[in-house]
Amino acid sequence: MKATLFLLLALHLPLAGHAQSYPSRPIKVIIGQAAGGGTDIVMRSMAPKLSDGLGQQVVIENKTGASGIIAADLVAKAQADGHTLLMAPSGVMVGNVVMKKKLPYSVDDFTPVSLIGTFPMLLVVNSATPARSLDELVKYIRANPRQASSAGSGYAFELQTAALAQRVNLDITFVPFRGANESVQAVASKEVLMTFSDVGPAFGAIQSGLLRPLAVTSPERLSEFPDVPTFAELGFPELQAEYWMALFAPANMPRGVSERISAEVRKALADEEVRTTLKARWVQPWPEEPQVLRARIQSNIEKWTAVRKAAKLEQVE
Repeated sequence: MKATLFLLLALHLPLAGHAQSYPSRPIKVIIGQAAGGGTDIVMRSMAPKLSDGLGQQVVIENKTGASGIIAADLVAKAQADGHTLLMAPSGVMVGNVVMKKKLPYSVDDFTPVSLIGTFPMLLVVNSATPARSLDELVKYIRANPRQASSAGSGYAFELQTAALAQRVNLDITFVPFRGANESVQAVASKEVLMTFSDVGPAFGAIQSGLLRPLAVTSPERLSEFPDVPTFAELGFPELQAEYWMALFAPANMPRGVSERISAEVRKALADEEVRTTLKARWVQPWPEEPQVLRARIQSNIEKWTAVRKAAKLEQVE
């Protein structure tokens, strides 16, 4: 009995030791998106709270390029001691995995620490377009197939467009742009018929009457757009999608360290100033346990892989 107790204590001591000595120096959070973007703004709003809670400065480094692959690869290869973390949107862990033939990392190269928040996409068209509803848009495309085009700035937008095209049995050409602002502008200038967009880039053009939102991918209607139905309401539940951003560490990080960071993330997301910043970006604060986040990632990969295969989208190099 004493020997068993001693063994159990010995197994737990390393975890406790890691957690008690962590952090021993400043913590780097690598972000694969540009400074000033949504992921960057959210992390910067949280950084002071995390610094206070962890007792070490949280330093943000933007390592942009290759759809977040450069940043993810840096963190995947870093020492798994909790001093190098990755803040990433879902595209890095889902879109890249679904659409790229080869990646220098896999999902298993990371320790999920915590979900940060979720956000939806809006389907928008130019207000001059005759379509005032999703049903009318489908009818318009059937009557004008040459105008069936959708702008987007990444794999998530391409896959969401493919899912819509499959559901309504139409060919919709995906037109890639560098960013969401450019995609929205392409619709505003009538260069492209429609776009799936984060709320932020489209908000001003919707408020000014230049763009018309037809549906939202969230489970419920948005308070800012109470008259815009969800896809599920319209009979398209398969088009419901929650996009997200989350915090990751290299694989095999000590559990005690992961739990320490996760606890501080929860505290930061409970802070009113942080919540206000997130909500201003239409991000719903949503701390989620690592095992639940891991299951979410796997479910997302399976869903969008099925969409890619059904749409016959080729994986890219």
